[in-house]
Amino acid sequence: MQYGFSAMFDAYLFEGFAVGPYVGGMFRVDKSTYEDEVFDIKQESEITTNELMYGIGISYGFNPGGINPWLRIAACYTDFTNSGRNEFTYHGDTYVHEYNSEGEGFALDAALGVDFPLGEIIYIGVGVDYHYSNVRKVIWDDLDEEHAEQEWNESPQALGGIVSVGFLF
Repeated sequence: MQYGFSAMFDAYLFEGFAVGPYVGGMFRVDKSTYEDEVFDIKQESEITTNELMYGIGISYGFNPGGINPWLRIAACYTDFTNSGRNEFTYHGDTYVHEYNSEGEGFALDAALGVDFPLGEIIYIGVGVDYHYSNVRKVIWDDLDEEHAEQEWNESPQALGGIVSVGFLF
């Protein structure tokens, strides 16, 4: 299961065009089970990943004040944590491996959608969001000191739907 949030606090520079601070987060839990009765093997895994993003966003609304299609892009610093637990049972003997890691890098969020006015200051909207992360540095807690800090070039990506509520001040 994966879910997330994002918020941009728009400062309009001119009609339809805004710049502002952006925050976002993505949260994911993966669970899996493998079982083989012939060889008496069972493996259960659970991995939890949390990613927080802080940056600056730019948005453009094509029809401010009415039904408003919009675009947004945000560039962010990203900070993530990852924890996992693997439990492996073979002929009745159980082995458990737990780990945690943390990392940092940069992320890009791009979205498009449409807002519908519910009066003069309240909007609701729907849209789609594409998220890209580039994690550069990871520190593991279950490795020796020499190997605990690693340079990565991982690029997690996600595509998701947006339901939004906005207020004009």
